[in-house]
Amino acid sequence: MNDDEWDNMYKAGELSLGPFADKPTAELLDLLCDEDEVTSHAAATALQRRSERAAFERGVELARDERVYVRHNATFLLGQLGYRDGYPFGDETTPVLEAMLNSDPSNEIRASAAAALGHRLIISKPYSQ
Repeated sequence: MNDDEWDNMYKAGELSLGPFADKPTAELLDLLCDEDEVTSHAAATALQRRSERAAFERGVELARDERVYVRHNATFLLGQLGYRDGYPFGDETTPVLEAMLNSDPSNEIRASAAAALGHRLIISKPYSQ
């Protein structure tokens, strides 16, 4: 990851904890498709903290979008959605991410799906020390 990508992730994190934290879910769901990388990533990060079915359903819908950056946001969202509440959509999420890993035409998306699945596996079965 280069310096610009790290800067963008930092900015997105700041937005997600600041002004995006209190945005209505519907507004954040629309921002997942924003062409500005920082904005769309911040929306996904803010939504991950919530355990809302609307976010899950929108993530599944966007996982089939023709735009790579939108599918990337969907993968990121689904990989950690509801982490504060024990990943309430885990059983439904795994097959979506597996399908992305196995059939998405983008190498980037397949890599993101693998990372999301790996994250979910680590969370559900923590390694022993």
